[in-house]
Amino acid sequence: VVVSATGPPDDLITPLRLAMKDKHRDVQARLLVHNFFSEFINNLTGARVSIADTTLAKWYNDVRDDLLGAGMFHGYILHGAWIPTFASRGLLLDLTPKVSEDPNLNWLDIFNVARNNGALFRQRVYVLPLDGDVIMMTYRANLLEAAGMAPPETWDEFLHIAETFHGTDLDGDGQNNDYGTCFSSSDSDIGHTMFWAVVAPYVQTGGTAEGLFFDTQTFKPKMGEAFKAGMAMYKRLIAASPFVDYGPLEWSAAVQLFLEKRCALFFSFVGSTKAIISAQRDVGLNNTLQVSPLPGVACGELGGKKCAHRGGGVNHAPLYATGGTGGSVSARASQDVQECVYDFWAFMSDPETSWYDVANPASLFDPLRISQVSSLSDPDAREFSAFKSFGWEPKQLSVLYQNVQFFFTHPNGVLDLAVIGAKEYTNDAVMPPLLNYVSGKADIEETVNMMEARVALVTEKYGLHSQLNLYRESLGLPTLDTGIDDGNHISLDFFLILLGSVFGSAILMVLFLLGLSSHIRAQRLAKAARSLIERQCQDAYERVWEFQAPMVLMQATAFLELQGLIPHEEARDRGLLKFVDTVTDYDSDVYTVFFSHQWLAWSSPDPKKIHYKAMCKALAAVSTQANRPMHEIYVWCDIFSIPQRCRAVQQLAIRSLPSLASSTDCFVAVAPDAWHADTGVLCDRSSYHRRCWCRAEIVSHWARRGTTAGMWHATQEGLTPMAPDGLTDAFLENVDVMGGLLSCCARGHENGIPCDREELVLPMLGVYGEIYANRNMPNIEPVHGAMESRLDSIFPPSFVYYSACTGPVLEPLFGDLIYAMRDRLNGYGKKSRMSIFSSRPGSTKAGGGPAAHTRSVRS
Repeated sequence: VVVSATGPPDDLITPLRLAMKDKHRDVQARLLVHNFFSEFINNLTGARVSIADTTLAKWYNDVRDDLLGAGMFHGYILHGAWIPTFASRGLLLDLTPKVSEDPNLNWLDIFNVARNNGALFRQRVYVLPLDGDVIMMTYRANLLEAAGMAPPETWDEFLHIAETFHGTDLDGDGQNNDYGTCFSSSDSDIGHTMFWAVVAPYVQTGGTAEGLFFDTQTFKPKMGEAFKAGMAMYKRLIAASPFVDYGPLEWSAAVQLFLEKRCALFFSFVGSTKAIISAQRDVGLNNTLQVSPLPGVACGELGGKKCAHRGGGVNHAPLYATGGTGGSVSARASQDVQECVYDFWAFMSDPETSWYDVANPASLFDPLRISQVSSLSDPDAREFSAFKSFGWEPKQLSVLYQNVQFFFTHPNGVLDLAVIGAKEYTNDAVMPPLLNYVSGKADIEETVNMMEARVALVTEKYGLHSQLNLYRESLGLPTLDTGIDDGNHISLDFFLILLGSVFGSAILMVLFLLGLSSHIRAQRLAKAARSLIERQCQDAYERVWEFQAPMVLMQATAFLELQGLIPHEEARDRGLLKFVDTVTDYDSDVYTVFFSHQWLAWSSPDPKKIHYKAMCKALAAVSTQANRPMHEIYVWCDIFSIPQRCRAVQQLAIRSLPSLASSTDCFVAVAPDAWHADTGVLCDRSSYHRRCWCRAEIVSHWARRGTTAGMWHATQEGLTPMAPDGLTDAFLENVDVMGGLLSCCARGHENGIPCDREELVLPMLGVYGEIYANRNMPNIEPVHGAMESRLDSIFPPSFVYYSACTGPVLEPLFGDLIYAMRDRLNGYGKKSRMSIFSSRPGSTKAGGGPAAHTRSVRS
C-alpha cells in the first residue's frame, strides 16, 4: 500500500512547506514505517530520507527492537497506544516545544480524542497524529431493504441479519455458501481490535473515564459477566463469518470477500472501508452500499448496568482503536536529523494537503481533523471532491461525516489501552485463548481464566501500581497513592530538634540528648546493617563456588531410555542418578549437559513429552559436536536433578542453580514450540528468554564459560547456537535477570510466600562478583559492559511485592549489595567508600529468612 503525501497538485506550496524549504540540505534520515511511502519532497528540503517498510505482524516488534537495540532508524510510525511503552523509557523525542511553536500545523484542528489518545504521554507530545482509527460498519443496503430489515442499531440486530444471510447465495453463483459478516479475526492482524470493538458496549457504559479494560481502582481486568456476554456475541459472529471455512482472517482477505459479494455486512477501520468504496463501481456494488457506526447494546440487555449515555435506548461505545497512528522521532538521533524527521511528519500532517491523503484509498489513513470531514456535505468543497473522485457517493459522504463526528465526540467513547506493553495485554494475552474458545476447544470460563492469567503475567512484568496510574492518567483520572513507603521521611527526633530552638536552651538540651541517643541508635543499626551486608556478600561468593546441595546427574544412555521425564524420587529409587557433593568432587573427565527449560504445566514439566523428545535429539547432536560417546555424557535436568517432595532440600538445590549451570560443559535451552497446559500461553524460544530463572541460568553459565564453548537452543529445528551472531542486543537482554517473568508473581504469591526474585539475590550477587572480578578477561568483558551502564535496573535495590494478604509492599531486593561487592573485590573491605549510614542490605528472605510476607512488613 502506497501513500503519496503530496496530493494534487504536487507543486502546491503551503505555509508549512514554505517554512521548510531548503532547510535540511544534505541531512540523511532513516524511517521505519508500516504501509507507507513518501518522497518527502527531497527537492523541497534538500534532505535524503530513506524508508524501510515492515509488515503489520512485525510492526510493533520491529519498532521495539530498534528503539531498544541498535537504533538504526531516526523516526517511526507508531500507534498511539504504544507511546507509553517507549516514551516512559526516554526513547522518543518530546515534540511539545516544536508543536507549540508551529502555527502551520493547526494543532487544534485535530479532534481532541486524536490529540490526547494518539499523541500524548503525561501531557507531553511524542507523536504527530496522521491517522484517526475510526471503526465503522459497511453493509449492503439493497439486501437489507429487500428483506425488510433496517440497518442494525444493536449487536443483537447485527447478528440476526448476519445469521439470516449466512449460508445463502449472495454472489449469484448458485451456491448457498456465502457469509453473514466479514471482519478480521487474526491475532497477527487487527483481529484483537475488532474483538474489543464488539465487547466495548457490553463493558463500558458509564462514560469514557470508566475505561474498558481494567478496574480503575485495582487494575483487575474487567472480564466479568458483561465481558462474557460480549465474548458470547463475538463467538456467534464468528460462526456467521468466513472463519468457519478459512480460520482466522486478515483484514485484506475480509475486504476481498466483501468485494466478491460474499458478505452481507462488514466492519473495520475507515481505511479498509475506503478500499471497498473505491472499488464498488468496478465490482458492481455501486448504489448498494452504505456506511454506519458500529452497533451498541440495548440498555435493557445490560443486566442492570448503568446506561448513562444511551441514544434511543442503546449503549454505544465507539472504540478509538490503537490510539490512531502518527510519526515519532528517536531521542537518540542527532539534532539536525531530529529536525528533519519532525518536519517529515509535519509535512505529512499538513492541514493544507492531508485532506487528500485521508480520501485516497491507497493511504489507509482515516480522517482525524475537523477540516477533513466538516465539508463533506458541500459539493463545492475540495474535501468532497477528493472523496468523490475516489468513488464515494454523496449519500455515503454525508453519513461518513456523521460517523466520524459521532465517533470522536461520543461521551461514552472508548480510549484504547495506553499503558506500557499495551499490545501484550490487548492482543497477546487475549487472542490465543479467544481463538480456542470460538473454535470450540475451551468453554467460556476456561477461556476467561486463561486470559486473566496471561494478563497477570504482563502486569507482573511491568509493575501493578505504575500500570494502574498510567491507565488512570490515560482516562483523565488523578493518580492514586499506592501507600508504598519509600523510606525517605524525616525522623521524629530530627523534627523535634528543629522545634527545640523555639522553647529555649533547657528544652534544647533535652532534645539534644534525645537526638544524640537517636544518633547512637542509628549508628548501631547501621553497623548491624553493614555486618549483614558483609555476611550476604560472603554467602553470595560461596553460592557460586560451592554447591548448596549435591549436583545430581543422569548418564545420557539411561536418559535416552526413560520414554519421558521422571521425578527425582523415581529416578533415585531406580538407581539412575549420580550425586556430586562438592565442586572439588566434580569429575572433569565426563562431559556434562545442563538442560534449561520452562515447564509446560503448573504441576508437570512436560505433560506431552515435547521437551523430552527435543532433549533426546539434542543429546545426539551434542555427542557429535563434542565427539563424546553417550556413556561419557551426563545430564542435569530440574525434574530429576532437584528433589520434588522434600521442600527443604529442594530449596537448597534451587539456590545452587547458578553454580550448577556454570559448572557444566554444555548449556542447552530446550524451547520447541508448545502450549502451556494451564495458561494457554505459547512457550517457545521467545517466552523462554523472558523467564527470570531461565535468564539466571543463561547468565550464570555465560559468566564462567562464555557462549562459544557450548550454549545452544534445542527446538523443533534441532540444535542451533544460542548466539550465532555474537553478543547481539537481543542476547544481551538476558542480563536483566530480575526483569524476567516469574510464575510466583503471576499466581499472586499465594499465602504470602517470598518472591523467587528474593531467592535469586545472593546467587546473582555471586555471579556479578565473579563477572566484576574477571571483567578484563576477553570472554567476560562484554557481559560486564552490558551490565555496567544499568546496574540499578539489573540489580534493583527494591521491588514492589504484592499478594492478597499483604497488598503492595516495597521490599528490599539488592539494596547496596552490588556496590558492597565491588568494594570487597577492590580491597576496600570494611573501609568502604559507601557511607555506613546509607548502606542497605539486600532481601533477608533470600536463603533462610522469614517464610512468608505479612501485611505488617513494610519498608
